[in-house]
Amino acid sequence: MAASESDTARVINVQFLGGTVLRLPVGVAVHVRDLVTSIKAANPPPTPYARLKLISQAAQVLDLSGASASLVGTTIHAVYCSSELGYLVKNSDGTWIFLQEDDDAWSEEMGKKSFVDEDRWVSPTESDGHVVENLAKASNGVSITASSNFFQDLEILNNLIRLGSKFGDPRYMMAADDNSFVFASDDRDPKLILDFGRTVVLTRIGSICYAESWLDYFAAESSDDGNSWLDWGTDKGGRRRDGGVVFFDREPTSARFVRMRATSGHFSGARIGPVFAYGFVGDIPVAS
Repeated sequence: MAASESDTARVINVQFLGGTVLRLPVGVAVHVRDLVTSIKAANPPPTPYARLKLISQAAQVLDLSGASASLVGTTIHAVYCSSELGYLVKNSDGTWIFLQEDDDAWSEEMGKKSFVDEDRWVSPTESDGHVVENLAKASNGVSITASSNFFQDLEILNNLIRLGSKFGDPRYMMAADDNSFVFASDDRDPKLILDFGRTVVLTRIGSICYAESWLDYFAAESSDDGNSWLDWGTDKGGRRRDGGVVFFDREPTSARFVRMRATSGHFSGARIGPVFAYGFVGDIPVAS
C-alpha cells in the first residue's frame, strides 16, 4: 500500500474533457511547457493546429513557464481548442512551423494580422436544399498553382486559400502586413488555377482585391476536366481602384477546376486574395 501511495504522489493526473485520463510521472516534466509536450505525445491533438489548454484544480489556466512540481498528486483538466491567432512562419532551413499564443516566438502584432476579417470576404450565396460554403480552402484539400509569383514563395501563394487559424487554415506570415499574393509584373497572362481534387458544385467565384496594385481586369472560368472552360464573367475598365471584392455568379455548376485571370492598372502585377468559390458537394438541384 505504501508503494502505491508513493507512486500516486509522484504522478500528475490529466483529465481530458472528452473522458481520456493520463497519469504522467513527475520526472517527465520540469515546467508546465514540458508537461504539454508529454501530453501531446500521449494524446495527440485532433488537428495539427489545435491548442492545448491546461486548467488547475483551482480552475486557473496554467502558465506554461510555471513549475510542474506543484501539480504532483493533483488532477488537472485538459482541452484541445482552436488557436484564433496562430500563424505559420518559416525556419532558416526552409521548413515552416505553427506559432500560437503560448509559444515564446509568437507575436501579438502578427497574430492580430494573421486572419482575414469576415467583413472583407466575398459574401456567400444561397441554394435551395444545400448548405453553401466556401470550398476554396486548404483544409478541404484544394491545391493552387499560378503562372507567376512576385514573392517567389509557395506559402504566399497558398495564402490565397487560407483565411487564418480562426477559420481553420493558418496563414503564412512573412511580415506583419497583409501577406497577400501578387503576380509578377512581367507576367503577360497572369492566371491562377484551383484544383478541388473532386467534382463540386459552384454558385459564386471571386476574390478580395486591393487599392494597391488595383485590378483593371478580372475573369473567372470553371472546368470539369481542365481542358474545356466555362466562362463565368469578366470585370474590366479599372473599376476596382478602391479595392473590395470582385465576383461572378452562375446557376449551380459542376466543376473540379477554377481558373482566374487578373491584371493591374498599377505599375506592378495584380494583387488579389484570398479567393473564394462558394458551393457544395452533391448533386445539382433539379428545377421543379
